[in-house]
Amino acid sequence: MNSMKTLVKNALVAMALVTGCGEAVLNAVDDAATNDIGTIGAASTAIDLRLRAVGTDRFSSLMMMADRVDVLVDGVAVPVELDGAPVELTDEEQASRIASFQLPAGAQALEFRIRVAPAGTYESMRRHGWVDARATTLTFKASADNVLEKGKAVVVLDAPKSFVATSEDAVALVPHFRVRY
Repeated sequence: MNSMKTLVKNALVAMALVTGCGEAVLNAVDDAATNDIGTIGAASTAIDLRLRAVGTDRFSSLMMMADRVDVLVDGVAVPVELDGAPVELTDEEQASRIASFQLPAGAQALEFRIRVAPAGTYESMRRHGWVDARATTLTFKASADNVLEKGKAVVVLDAPKSFVATSEDAVALVPHFRVRY
């Protein structure tokens, strides 16, 4: 079982390297740049963006990866550091970090766009295969106050509703999620 997880994880990493998992910092903004919300980096707070799933008991492994993450603060893009590593979603107790960014002081409204890598993998008691996540983007809005309270936003996928069998060896990601802070 562990060898299968290792094989699947290596396959996801190889896929990311071949297809490109984005840059370490997306929407890069010069450190000295200023915008409507002030100077990036001045009096800012580090925020983590995390991903986990609930209701994963039919899976022994469920691996996905964020391909790109965009964060708008009061309508202005801020630099985002993408972790770029596959995330094991069957650990319902742990939300894995997929990205981080600096939230400028005085921010009010946030908008998140998480583009999921086109394919992931799954393993269950009876079968294993690919998760089809092509063209999947998770989008949500939040207030800066909610995110600042715990320094993170956690996207929680409802696995029974989100992972739908499409063939003998594939499931599609049809995201049903909520966000916790």
